[in-house]
Amino acid sequence: MIAYARQNFKSNHEQAIDVLKSGLQYMQLGPGAGRLYLAQAEIEADRNRWPEVLDLARKAATAASESDPGTPEGTLMVSEVELAAACVGARAALAQGRDADAFKAAQVCMEVARRSFTAAGSEDRRWQGLVLGSSLAGLVQHAAGEFVSAGENVAAVLELVGHQDLRTGPPPERDHLVADALKQAAEFRLSEGLSGEAQQLGKRAAAAAETALAGSKGSTSPLLSPVFAGEALADAWLSESQASMAGAAWEDAETTLSNALAAAESVGGESCARVAIVLLLTAHMYSRTGRVTLAEGLYREAAKMLSISPAGAEDVDLKLVHPSMGALLAWRYAQLLTVLPRRATEAAGWERLARALHEEAPIGGLGTAPETVFGSLDALTGKGQPGRGVVVDLMCRRVLPCQL
Repeated sequence: MIAYARQNFKSNHEQAIDVLKSGLQYMQLGPGAGRLYLAQAEIEADRNRWPEVLDLARKAATAASESDPGTPEGTLMVSEVELAAACVGARAALAQGRDADAFKAAQVCMEVARRSFTAAGSEDRRWQGLVLGSSLAGLVQHAAGEFVSAGENVAAVLELVGHQDLRTGPPPERDHLVADALKQAAEFRLSEGLSGEAQQLGKRAAAAAETALAGSKGSTSPLLSPVFAGEALADAWLSESQASMAGAAWEDAETTLSNALAAAESVGGESCARVAIVLLLTAHMYSRTGRVTLAEGLYREAAKMLSISPAGAEDVDLKLVHPSMGALLAWRYAQLLTVLPRRATEAAGWERLARALHEEAPIGGLGTAPETVFGSLDALTGKGQPGRGVVVDLMCRRVLPCQL
């Protein structure tokens, strides 16, 4: 059932979900039921239905934990479901701005890793759980602007994965188990202004995600989802492209953005929130390199995909992504329109929308002024202020703050 749903959900989401629900008629508890709930959560994540994703992740964890596995193999399956549910639930909570729920999920992930996977042969799963738990905790803290504690968790991740700055050679053979954690470490290093190390980690994350994605074909494992492996690949390319842009390496940024776009489209088609996020960053790269016509077209297309418009600034209800992502898109578009002739009225409309979205969910607790984070509206003239900067995270559909 899971293999069928994963292979066919793109053409018919509802049919795939019905197939998975039919399986739950015959089992309500146990890791098998948990895996069916998680497969539904993958499909709902593809549709950016975050409340449903979070609810299904909780049901998966409950179904698995309230069962008596009876065998070592069953115990291992229960722990895998609990670990996967915590990871999926944390990202869904972050996308909705439910940061407390996200941190609880990260704690559960760590608890599962510490108490489970003690049998011989499960060492890799224990290591994977410890890496993912530290990574999720760091991600939640990074989103809240708690840089010290986030840095401690990222350091724990890098110690576990054996990262060394300026390392060379092929990635370790277990990297494919933690591609999203490597990507998250790259984002945090970028937020610290360490674009060189961020670029290295982004490359390593992309290589790991490519391996994971290749292995996900036909997989029914809760910890190897083709949807989330594809997202991790797109996000890894984005982390590398943002590091390139931070160093004004525009050609490198354009190449990695193209790779990110291809990866995002391969997950869920050419018109979705994932693609919109890539287009947003591509448009920013075009605006910084003088290709304003291309930039404007991509901003408009991204706004259309996310269903946001200045007309809704007074009553905005952004469901597909976190409000910070909408605020970034609206502000970047307003910055571009500010430098174009006879576009002041449009610029003002997008500015109002950006301020409304930023006020709804200020980034990293940095206050209600988007200029502080994104830069002044005249930033593209070379005379304005650049702001503290942000890092875009595709997997949780959210913008993360940079440090001072």
